[in-house]
Amino acid sequence: MSIVDAAVEAARIRLRPILMTSLAFILGVMPLVVARGAGQEARHSVGTAVVGGMIASTFLNLLFIPVLYVVVKSFGRRGNKGPAADGGAVEGGRGAGL
Repeated sequence: MSIVDAAVEAARIRLRPILMTSLAFILGVMPLVVARGAGQEARHSVGTAVVGGMIASTFLNLLFIPVLYVVVKSFGRRGNKGPAADGGAVEGGRGAGL
């Protein structure tokens, strides 16, 4: 599987769990955002910052991490031209069975 195909497949598999976890956390913090009564300014400030940060981190996680994976793996493949570049064991070296 190519690097890009692997990143797309991983992103597809992880999309639902990431969205479900993020949405549950955001909905759990919503009472802080819509707080009323004593101390509502402080709760509203904290809730807004937490919800905004969670939304931003969710989009970064869904978009930036797969791209970063492709970039890092591409640089790794260019730098390794030896027999172990494809992840195989080096002749006479430690194998995966140790």
